[in-house]
Amino acid sequence: MHSPHLSDIHLPELGAGAGLLLWGFRACAFGARRCCAVTTGYDRAFGEEGEDTLEAVLAFTRAIGTEGARKIQLSAPGCGRMTKDEVSIACVFSAAQAWDEAARDAHLTWLLASEPRRALCERVTRIADAFAGHGLPVMAPASARAVPCGITPAFRVISGGRRAAS
Repeated sequence: MHSPHLSDIHLPELGAGAGLLLWGFRACAFGARRCCAVTTGYDRAFGEEGEDTLEAVLAFTRAIGTEGARKIQLSAPGCGRMTKDEVSIACVFSAAQAWDEAARDAHLTWLLASEPRRALCERVTRIADAFAGHGLPVMAPASARAVPCGITPAFRVISGGRRAAS
């Protein structure tokens, strides 16, 4: 659940998870993955799954950086301003939480400037499910939402036999 200790990274118009997701993505992209503020923030938000979730965000960040055919623009970690690429990242995870694979893949294709590998699409879905399972929705801006209300209220079985609430 969203912690009051994470309020400085909360983007209320994009859901409780968007700020945390972008904070982790930026930290990984800027080489600050091991920053104690970032690891503590993920531990508070995800409990025992904090390290695994942050590692998954790191793997996603690396995939965007290494598989992409273009450079994406990022704001500095902790900055409240979002670039168009960061909005698209939020849209990727919003679509994954809404089970809209077409929108998820379309945003990934735009970010990568090429078709995403299936493994990357599955990684995005696992991360989105982890955020949803901890009450951290990631919403797209109103003009770009996959579905009007964000997360589809259902359960999805994810690898490892665990269930994630969405």
